[in-house]
Amino acid sequence: FWEVPLGVLFGAVLGAVNFRWLAGAVQRVYLRQGTTGTLSTLAAVVINVLKLSAIFVVLFIVIKKELLNIFSVVAGLSLCFVAILWQGFTALAEGKRPAG
Repeated sequence: FWEVPLGVLFGAVLGAVNFRWLAGAVQRVYLRQGTTGTLSTLAAVVINVLKLSAIFVVLFIVIKKELLNIFSVVAGLSLCFVAILWQGFTALAEGKRPAG
């Protein structure tokens, strides 16, 4: 019974962590003064590979051990993405810069 709501919650949290890591990586790598284009690109690739590898390992364990309903996890990931898009479009419609 709790497998589906926990899967949605888990997916949403994983999606939020993923986007938070992405925002942090962009701020550290691309917005830092004095970095070269090549160095920024290399750092971004390494950070993204490590981040995606960590998320892959977590998802692999959840799927392999059948801890949660996979469709509810995907729904949670999608809800997080939709919420971020909603916030961005709302900010654009109001003429504001998105927070971050």
